[in-house]
Amino acid sequence: MRKVKRGTLNPGQSSLVLDIRPAILSRGITHPTAFLQKLGINPNSVSKLLKGEACQINLIQLTKICTALRCEPNHLFARRDLHLDKDHPLMNLPQHRPVPDMMSVEEFLSKKSVEEVRRLLGR
Repeated sequence: MRKVKRGTLNPGQSSLVLDIRPAILSRGITHPTAFLQKLGINPNSVSKLLKGEACQINLIQLTKICTALRCEPNHLFARRDLHLDKDHPLMNLPQHRPVPDMMSVEEFLSKKSVEEVRRLLGR
């Protein structure tokens, strides 16, 4: 069987957006990058998740995030540019609001001592 390569999808093309920052911030998590990395999500994915640039998420990651935040998957999604009837169930999702530029993982870690990084990683 021949494997067909998926086309490139950029976040601006999707009307449903993975918007996890509100769920993280509402729970008082002050270091979202470290929080997500402790769940086993790689730094590149963490950066995309926190910037609202993730185009996909696997169900293992989604389960880990929902379990750690004690939430439902619907709490992690928002809508953007959906032209649906006002009574459509997807209209119950919040409207996506772009996040202002966030500090990159590299910037965040550059301001921490080795001991602080170890503590954040639970080592």
